[in-house]
Amino acid sequence: MSKKKFLSVVLAFIMCISMTITTSAQDNEQRDKQARYGECEVVTVLKTEYSTVTVTPEGQPAGGTQFPTGGGLYINTSGGTSVSVGLGVSWGVVSTSVSVGYAGKSSNVGGILVNAPNTTDHFIAKIDKTYKVEYKKIDHYKYNEYVTTVYVSDATLYSQRPYMVKK
Repeated sequence: MSKKKFLSVVLAFIMCISMTITTSAQDNEQRDKQARYGECEVVTVLKTEYSTVTVTPEGQPAGGTQFPTGGGLYINTSGGTSVSVGLGVSWGVVSTSVSVGYAGKSSNVGGILVNAPNTTDHFIAKIDKTYKVEYKKIDHYKYNEYVTTVYVSDATLYSQRPYMVKK
């Protein structure tokens, strides 16, 4: 074999090794995010329910707001502080964090404009936040052999509906 061919083969081999090392470094960074080699999880959703929480957005006067010339409030459903709530479902209570949102007369608040139903009463904005709650069974396997089972419940935001109520 000529020197050129030999050097080309050695160089190609070194490049393959360096790519393997790079891949391994990336795998190590994601070790906590995914199963290790030979491990896997089988997730089975046992039950799904929906639970609704009603929150009052921040930024409103306690006595509500009157709109003598019409109009409404801008309601940002994702702003404001977060509160921890328990969602009641058939298998127990699932805790989750809920953003209460923010409401105001200015469009700077962002979000959705919800018009007041009349010009004489005082109104407060509310948001119904519906969560999809899943009860899951997670079977852990290592090299195709069963290791353990855990049961978890998680809640994900499914829908939001802002509206106004008379104070």
